[in-house]
Amino acid sequence: MSARTESHRSPAAQAAGLVLVLGLVILAIVLVFGQRALALTGPMADASRYAFTVILVVGVVTLCAMVLAWAVSRAFTSDVGDVARGVARLARQVDARSVSQRPRALPVRGFDELGSLLVAFDALQRELHGALRRERELHGQSRRVSRNNEEFLLAVSHELRTPLNAILGFAEVLLDEIDGPLDESQREDVRIIRSAGLHLRALFDDVLDLSAAASGHLRIERHAVSLEPLVRQVFAELAGQSKAGVQLEVAVEGPLPPIVGDAKRLRQVVTNLAGNALKFTDEGFVRATLRATARHVVLDVEDTGVGMAPQALDKIFVEFDQLAPRQSRGGSGLGLAIAKELVELHGGDIVAESEEGEGSLFRVRLPLDASDTEVRA
Repeated sequence: MSARTESHRSPAAQAAGLVLVLGLVILAIVLVFGQRALALTGPMADASRYAFTVILVVGVVTLCAMVLAWAVSRAFTSDVGDVARGVARLARQVDARSVSQRPRALPVRGFDELGSLLVAFDALQRELHGALRRERELHGQSRRVSRNNEEFLLAVSHELRTPLNAILGFAEVLLDEIDGPLDESQREDVRIIRSAGLHLRALFDDVLDLSAAASGHLRIERHAVSLEPLVRQVFAELAGQSKAGVQLEVAVEGPLPPIVGDAKRLRQVVTNLAGNALKFTDEGFVRATLRATARHVVLDVEDTGVGMAPQALDKIFVEFDQLAPRQSRGGSGLGLAIAKELVELHGGDIVAESEEGEGSLFRVRLPLDASDTEVRA
């Protein structure tokens, strides 16, 4: 047993050792006084010898009992120490997810209750070792599948983007009437082609962003960003997509300090939230409200659209999940999921409130302090 283990013996083992030493000291004292008693002469000699004999017998019996108690304590604490060291070793393996060392069997010195405990602990060690090995294998398989999926998406995106960009380029050429004039019907057909192409390109971008976020490869650039002009610009660009009876509004409550974040990704968040609100709003308004608190900048995107049942709010940030009757409005079901990922990359959070038929409110909180921003590997 190592010096480290000896220095950490249980209190019971230390007490047993102390009692043993005390018994030896008492026996030594009895022997010293016994020698003096044997040397006595006169009327008290016989009584002294008898008393010494009784004390000696009692001392020897007591010493034997102490030795036995010490031996039992040593055996018990040794077994318990084996279990304690095994538990510590298992804890280290679990923390490190290590399966390089096979579990070491603990010595079983008997078949009493403690022996049964040691046998059960050995079985637990083997089960845990097997579970850790299976967990590592599954984790490796999951990483390989994720990497293969990402490579597949990149390859497909590249193969599809090339002809799609060509289609969009020729659509722009036709709309600019470089190859000749178009009548209004032809221009409308080309606009539809361009709109569908832009939608497909945005869908490719969404799928790639979601894949990168799931694999932990999505990165954000960190710079000072003023949200007010960013939000106003997005709403100005979306004005052409709004229906005739829908007003786009931007409100700012009080001074608005800049935040540290990625302007491109924050623009994507605002576009996804506002575009989602426009899709489900036939009349009324879509309003963005900005305000600052002690630690956050808060963005509310509110609409007077169809809304949704409160029990459905848990599903709206799940990719490819659209709720009835919202499926009929189109879309891939990725916009809100990507917005949530991007907000959380900035160290913020996003929540939704809604009532069916009463519109929806999406609230985004972004930290003012860059140290609050989560950094993902």
